[in-house]
Amino acid sequence: MKLFLYLLGALILLGLTVLVIDNNRFVIRKYKISGSRVKKPLRIAFLTDLHENAYGRDNRTLSEAIRIAEPDLILIGGDLIVSSTAGKKKNWIRHTSSLMKGIRGICPIYYVDGNHEMRLRDPEYDLESCYREVEKVMREAGGLPLHNRKVCLEEYGISLYGLELDKDCYRRFHLKDLKPSDIEKKTGRADPGRFNLLLTHNPDYFSVYALWGADAVLCGHVHGGIVRIPFTRQGVINPCFRLFPRYCGGRYETEEGEGQRRHHASMILSCGLGMHTLPVRAFNPAELSVIDIVPES
Repeated sequence: MKLFLYLLGALILLGLTVLVIDNNRFVIRKYKISGSRVKKPLRIAFLTDLHENAYGRDNRTLSEAIRIAEPDLILIGGDLIVSSTAGKKKNWIRHTSSLMKGIRGICPIYYVDGNHEMRLRDPEYDLESCYREVEKVMREAGGLPLHNRKVCLEEYGISLYGLELDKDCYRRFHLKDLKPSDIEKKTGRADPGRFNLLLTHNPDYFSVYALWGADAVLCGHVHGGIVRIPFTRQGVINPCFRLFPRYCGGRYETEEGEGQRRHHASMILSCGLGMHTLPVRAFNPAELSVIDIVPES
């Protein structure tokens, strides 16, 4: 019995230690994606789901890590803020603002909204003035919105699309049907002559993104599954309270379609930089993703 109690105590202590460490650090994960239509290498610093978290005073540790990575492009996948605190706290957007000031001028910045920013835009919540604060912070840092639109990165042979899904795509316990034609209505068709890079918040529709024509997809939202089973990348639960979600964090591949229309796509799913619904991380540190998109050799 004493041995059992000692082991139990050791496990509890280990768990608490992991929680303290993983809740206060981030790691840099590097990925490489190749494409036959890519003209020259493009390095992306991808950050998402900050949720008003801070790493170092004024987020200097995080902004310095981004600067050291020497990206050609910074992409932001949404949920920098926490919508439930918007307008209720005097400094509700302080850490987001400090991060954006810290990365201003490094390189071009594009962003999409996550479900938290989308909530500020929803007339139901009467938080439009708070959303204008978010827009101001992004604009002053040089951030350009990709609200269901496309930007041609001509010298790289890449078309960058920002996709923002409807709010019912974020319902808890239920996954709404989505078709490639629904994406087409928002962003237009994928460009057959370029490498198509899709920036969006929700990873659950990866197969649909591939059917639409995405070559690579960058997502967040899932926070790495919050608690990960040690030595695996399997998360326990996502923010929509689905247990053992299919997509948790890391790199995923899929092939969708039939015959000549069969299409391969890669997805980089960041574990995010903050916490919200369930404010813990275990065996699942926060993540800054550095992604190299290179010509196929």
